[in-house]
Amino acid sequence: MKGKSPLRLLLPALALVLTLTAVLAGAASAESSSVRLVGDKTKFVTDPATTKVLLDNGISPQPVGPTGFQLLQKDEGLSVRYSFPITGGSANLSALTGAIDHSGGINFVNTNNGKSLLLTNFRIELGSATLTAEVNGNPAARVAILDLDFSRAKIISQGRHVRVKNVDASLTEAAAGALNASLGVTFFSAGIDLGTAQVFARVAA
Repeated sequence: MKGKSPLRLLLPALALVLTLTAVLAGAASAESSSVRLVGDKTKFVTDPATTKVLLDNGISPQPVGPTGFQLLQKDEGLSVRYSFPITGGSANLSALTGAIDHSGGINFVNTNNGKSLLLTNFRIELGSATLTAEVNGNPAARVAILDLDFSRAKIISQGRHVRVKNVDASLTEAAAGALNASLGVTFFSAGIDLGTAQVFARVAA
């Protein structure tokens, strides 16, 4: 320490503080008002335990339309990653309000009896923290199918791209009832952990 002035010792710490302040200010500015979304996707990875229950009972969650689909082998078991294209919407990321629209969907098919339930055109409703879907292709029949938990969510902004990760999703009571009735089963119930979502959104210029 000998020969170094107190001011010289403080300079690295001061530079770090100024850098962090600038980064946080930029992030806050990007998230402080509503933005229009024009593309990219939401990825959803299913919980391995829930995936096993579905497959063991003959339930096949099949991707619809432009939905991406990939099987993942994890230490905990088999999982599925879906990718739903974002078609539009607007969102205030600091207040978590607005909606994000998607194309594609999932057709739940009971391979034991041939019954099915089609859920498409997903919409993330940030204000109510739910994901809604059209049922069996009927735009007038839109219901909340997932409750979204943003308590672990992290928002990352970079230019015109925004990423929201660690969004946990569980089945709603309405969705559980519809799945049981449509597929001829009884094991779906409200609160089942379905998996985790990540939103990759592109903001309009």
